[in-house]
Amino acid sequence: MNPKNHASLILSLVLVLVLSTMAKIYLNSNSEFNLAEEFVSKNNFEDAVTHYERSIQWHVPVMDLQNRAAEGLWKVAQKFEAEKDFESALNAYRLLRGAFYSVRSFYTPGKIWILRCNEKIAVLMTREPATSESEKSKSYEERLAENWKLLAEEKPPKTLWAMMAVFGFLGWIACTVFFIMHAIKKTGEIQTRPALIWGIGFVLFYSLWVAGLFYT
Repeated sequence: MNPKNHASLILSLVLVLVLSTMAKIYLNSNSEFNLAEEFVSKNNFEDAVTHYERSIQWHVPVMDLQNRAAEGLWKVAQKFEAEKDFESALNAYRLLRGAFYSVRSFYTPGKIWILRCNEKIAVLMTREPATSESEKSKSYEERLAENWKLLAEEKPPKTLWAMMAVFGFLGWIACTVFFIMHAIKKTGEIQTRPALIWGIGFVLFYSLWVAGLFYT
């Protein structure tokens, strides 16, 4: 095969894999969002919270779907709060805040939502009865300020691990492509040496990708 055609084929396969992965993430996010909306229509707000959170966690940069899911989860939290169900409201605000932190990479998405949740969580936490003598001795304003300060503490993403995740992702995709092209003959037979090389490469890069996602 001509080297240029060879390179074009590799790039095409990588592009297809990347686009198919992005499409799967978007479809999963959309499915979770639709489930959440369905539960809301049935007044099943507990399950709606779960699926809104999952929709946000299937994060697709630039897409507006996560913002819609966040808006839905925020409205459910406000509903709980209006009904004086402060425990459920606090849980919903925390899940909304945590959902965006769980998908951060080189940057933290949903910063506006995180700030809005910080305000709500600080107030709801302060409303709860003090559990220690030191807390009981503090005024409401002092406890509120402490809770707000704790929540507002900057938690930047771990850039190195985020880079490792991207590098690992691209690496295992490339190893998969090269395995298909070099380790499998036209007859369907597996060639041991290239299969071993690209198979080991796949495992290493895949492990790097998973570690990057875990520690980011």
